[in-house]
Amino acid sequence: MRIVYILPGVGDTFYCQNCIKNMDLINELKKKGHDVLFVPMYLPSIEEESLKIRPPVFFGAISVYLREKLPFLRKLPLFLTSWMDARWLLKLISKRTGATNPVGLEEMTLSVLKGEEGGHSLELERLIKWLKEDIKPDVVQLSTVLLIGIATKIKKELGVPVFSVVQDEDIWIDKMPSPYPEKCWEVIRKGSEKIDALISASSYYAGFAKNRAGISEEKIHILPTGIDMSRYRKHTPATKTPCIGFLSRMSDIMGLDILIESYIRLKSEKGLESLRLKVYGGIAPQDRKFVNSLREKLENAGVSDFVELETELRSGFEEQFFDGLSVLCVPVPQGEAFGIFLLEAMASGIPVVQPEKGGYPEIIKETGGGITYKDNTPEGLAKVLKSLLLNHDRLIELSNNGFNSVTEKYSIEKTSDELLSVYSKYR
Repeated sequence: MRIVYILPGVGDTFYCQNCIKNMDLINELKKKGHDVLFVPMYLPSIEEESLKIRPPVFFGAISVYLREKLPFLRKLPLFLTSWMDARWLLKLISKRTGATNPVGLEEMTLSVLKGEEGGHSLELERLIKWLKEDIKPDVVQLSTVLLIGIATKIKKELGVPVFSVVQDEDIWIDKMPSPYPEKCWEVIRKGSEKIDALISASSYYAGFAKNRAGISEEKIHILPTGIDMSRYRKHTPATKTPCIGFLSRMSDIMGLDILIESYIRLKSEKGLESLRLKVYGGIAPQDRKFVNSLREKLENAGVSDFVELETELRSGFEEQFFDGLSVLCVPVPQGEAFGIFLLEAMASGIPVVQPEKGGYPEIIKETGGGITYKDNTPEGLAKVLKSLLLNHDRLIELSNNGFNSVTEKYSIEKTSDELLSVYSKYR
């Protein structure tokens, strides 16, 4: 079966949960004998670099932005504007600009969401022509419903099953000023009726999509994310020299400031004088000022020598990062649909401590590999972390629970089998 995945590309400057999920999934589907191709939108994808795949970049970030700001460009033939989609240029801007804030991009987001009714119909026709003539897919999968307008046109023109992941779109949409969120969710609701099915990583986000966007419950399949267990080795949580880990983009969006302030408090607690903190995950360009302020805060508190803040990404980080950790904590204020870093920690034998937000309680309840807490303040988090870090028997219990559950329930083999089962229902 030939499967095409269409996904927004991202710069390679910070830890990308979707990139990990996509790479694990494509590799497993290929092992099962399927022909899988990633098709990037906006920016070249990290996945294509690893797989040495070079499909065209559709809806290039520069051309989409300029066409939205300068509508006359929409009427120019593609050969006059193709220079804007040069890979070297797109990679350059991905490292210098952030694609994590929708302010100023409201009209562009809505225009792309509308598909053939938006302002980028020529580019959509180029994508359709390429898929129809060169690729001829059996199944098309989108990584987010923010691309739902493209999905409906593909479904109509190619006549193949079309699916979309629904996951954390609210983090982008609901930052926009009114009336854009209302307009975007309405377009998503209408678009979801025209494709075959949506796939959610958690019951939490399936319920959110149903309530927020009015998406039919029958349209959504719940399919938890899986990981490639071969990348991980089980560690024993550190107790002699305790260490808290943070694995995600180093941003206030992911709650790093909450964890830093909590850590400073914990350093003065009896029995935790040697406590260390290891932070990894890289940064988006707009995070540099924030991270520098945290470095200054740690320096002023006199604890910077006990803290590792690594802003550069590296391949194969798993072994070195998880070795020596006692717990992992990413105190995201808003929560997320899933949180693949939880699986990565538990697959490495490291318990997790997460706020009672989003899909986190669902994962932790299913695995028994960590604890959740309600008061997501530095004071509240410090209290929870202190209790767990000083309870060595509990750390070992959670470590074993998490490792065994992830191995059994969240392997990429299981996820890919369930995904193929969903596909088969619509072919």
